[in-house]
Amino acid sequence: EIAKTKNVTVAALVKAMVSAAEDDLATAVKDGRLTQAQADTMKASLTARITDAVNGVRSERGFRGRGPADVPTPGSTNSPDSPDSSSSTGSATSSTLLSPV
Repeated sequence: EIAKTKNVTVAALVKAMVSAAEDDLATAVKDGRLTQAQADTMKASLTARITDAVNGVRSERGFRGRGPADVPTPGSTNSPDSPDSSSSTGSATSSTLLSPV
């Protein structure tokens, strides 16, 4: 949709987004936030993931790689992040959300 409104092809949009993501990965390696191996792993599926995102295709794996069986149902007290649901608030720390997968 964004590509259409800007008169840009989907392929051009994907290429620009992949290039920007690769630049970000290179910076993260240079700054020591990622190893080159981690960046290479992320790059391997980058084009496919960005293409899917641009085309509105959702991953079957769910948030942070969890499958549907791991996602709590609305109203459940069990959090997939905590083995002890009685003491869990169900919230994740920012370091958990920002860590590379």
